[in-house]
Amino acid sequence: MLNELYALSQAISGAGIEQSINWHRQLKELPNGTCFRVWIATDGSIAGIEEIEEMKKKLRKYEPNNGVSFPCFNMPLLYAFSQTEDKKETQKLKKEKSDKIKKWQDGKENFDFNTVKDWYMQDKTDWNQKVSDKPGSPLIGKKVEDCFAIMSNLAERYAAETNSLLILVRLLKNISFSQFRENLETYILDKLQQGTDLKALLKFLFADKPMQIFPDLKDWKSFGYPVANEKTMQWLNNILYISGQTGDSDNKTTAGLSEDAFGGVADVREKMGGVKLPGLGEVRLRSMFKDHVCQLRYGKIEDESFLIGSEYRKAVKSALEWLADEKRKGTTWLLADSKEIVFAYPSTLPPIPIKFASMLGSSGGKNLQYEKETRFTNIAENVIDTLKGLSPDKRPKNIEIFSIRKMDKARSKVVFYRNYTTDRLYQAAEDWQQGCENLPPIMFRMWSEKTSDTKSVLKRVAPEVPFPLQVAAIANSVWKQDGSSAGKVPKFDYYQGIELLLEDDYAATEQYLLQTLISNTSGLIMFLGNYLHGNDKNGYQNVLDRKRFNDVVYLPFLFGLLLYKQKIYRKNYMETLPYLLGQMLKISDELHALYCLTVRNGDIPPQLAGNSIMQSAFETPHQAVALLGQRMTPYLAWAKQYRTKNIPEERQESWRANWLLQLYERTASKMIMDSAKRFNDLEKAQLFLGYLAEFPKKDKPQDNDTQTSLKQEGQSQ
Repeated sequence: MLNELYALSQAISGAGIEQSINWHRQLKELPNGTCFRVWIATDGSIAGIEEIEEMKKKLRKYEPNNGVSFPCFNMPLLYAFSQTEDKKETQKLKKEKSDKIKKWQDGKENFDFNTVKDWYMQDKTDWNQKVSDKPGSPLIGKKVEDCFAIMSNLAERYAAETNSLLILVRLLKNISFSQFRENLETYILDKLQQGTDLKALLKFLFADKPMQIFPDLKDWKSFGYPVANEKTMQWLNNILYISGQTGDSDNKTTAGLSEDAFGGVADVREKMGGVKLPGLGEVRLRSMFKDHVCQLRYGKIEDESFLIGSEYRKAVKSALEWLADEKRKGTTWLLADSKEIVFAYPSTLPPIPIKFASMLGSSGGKNLQYEKETRFTNIAENVIDTLKGLSPDKRPKNIEIFSIRKMDKARSKVVFYRNYTTDRLYQAAEDWQQGCENLPPIMFRMWSEKTSDTKSVLKRVAPEVPFPLQVAAIANSVWKQDGSSAGKVPKFDYYQGIELLLEDDYAATEQYLLQTLISNTSGLIMFLGNYLHGNDKNGYQNVLDRKRFNDVVYLPFLFGLLLYKQKIYRKNYMETLPYLLGQMLKISDELHALYCLTVRNGDIPPQLAGNSIMQSAFETPHQAVALLGQRMTPYLAWAKQYRTKNIPEERQESWRANWLLQLYERTASKMIMDSAKRFNDLEKAQLFLGYLAEFPKKDKPQDNDTQTSLKQEGQSQ
């Protein structure tokens, strides 16, 4: 991936795009939480304390070692609420004091300085105590001195330069933690006695956990910028990179090596820096990982396996940061889930951004809203039209796609990388669309939001074309026959959906995906069909709730797509035994439900006649048809009598009995049974589609004509 990121960095530079600052790996973002800027006077005294919020986003801290940093660091507490042997009493006293402090800060009570001073003098912390009872444990305040001194070497190296940061480092080097603590106390108590800055100073004094402080030089104007300034941070960033090239103490020099992997100067050998990625946190760039023993077989590891100098380190790091910028979400990247991020970008950058990443998935995640602008069809059409609208010299030839997955707390890994031509993208999007349309008409009733009068309105929706990154989420979901989730079995990775879209020779995986889909979703399909065919209006509102929505509306298209890829097309499979048997099971369900609504006063059983045969139909379809005939005998006999009754009552219409009876007979006459037949996975998919599909339009009844003909038929009898 380093090669591709370097190529991207050149493309970004060639397009004249200004990149964000490439921060040195030891210059880290300030963590979340409260941060106070502490102004330091030239004599070491405290000249001001203020809380900073928005400014934090532009600041960094130099942290070569965990826990020791500058100019921002965690300062030990000045005060600790007193403890008693009774924990409940301690909590009570602490709450009383905290409530009192809050009222003073909000101006709800007159501030009492003497009370604050008494509290503080009684329970102030002692920085001269040891951190723990372990031998050699440092003093609590020693960390402050360590932070003050951490940049001393840099200050000495650049003694000829003068800026606010260097002056501050030289100033604090000669201040002990005890003196710093005393200066803080003096300033805070003096200001509180004057009743000044109560809100900030009370928060600073009575913090209940170590706070971040950012020392700054009070008299900074003669140096151009204060320490807490973006310009100062940029200067420090440049200095750290220069120090790395000149053999700083934390770098391994490259004596005897003249070129790196890109033909540049091999001026540094050390672990590469990290990049903060959305959702994943910081990930480190590396070519090989020493803890994977198998990678040692060539005798080279980490920086030795792919030597890269400082200039190119900055280039690849900047390229990845550019890709992962929040404003490019949906254009160059998107999250597959909370642990995986997918990047998609062109080999050469066009004059206008193209949402390649959105073709792979939706920025809305798994709970995708059913909106036009978020559909695969519309996004793919937009991407392809934009590409075709570019002049040949501006149109990118290739699309780079890779995926990074967080394996555990400390490790991230590139799990997928491919390079595709834009011509392949055109064809793949067209094939995906045609494959997903390889379906008979299917409509679902779904939930709807409650209206102002608290009523829920039922809507009918068609299946929707899935995104490639949704395939794994749907395939890995396991469902019970009662429609409840049985959890997830991670058999498929997100990137396999991308391969399903873009790869040509993928037959073995397609067959495995189909097998997995049938195994995991058969319970959901049986549940869905049972409710939809049962005409149970009370149940409709729960069939397509938000938990099942994605799996249900995208699943039929996945079946259609996988049949299409095996060259099994709709116009052919709708006349085959598996599909017709699925239709037969649906007809049986609806006829059984109509019987129950009419004869049993709406008492519909938990499982309808056709639904109960589904499992048997998978393995022995000829026996299933025979069993279905036995179960349907009384309902068919009833339908022949009921169809002449001329009953128009809703949900009990007599014409419906005649219509379903005709469908049953016509479908049965088309079925050619084979006693040795056992359905394979492709045929099971056809069975499912037949079970969910609408009846052919030519067979749909016209209510008035049907009622008239049946009435005449009844009179003649």
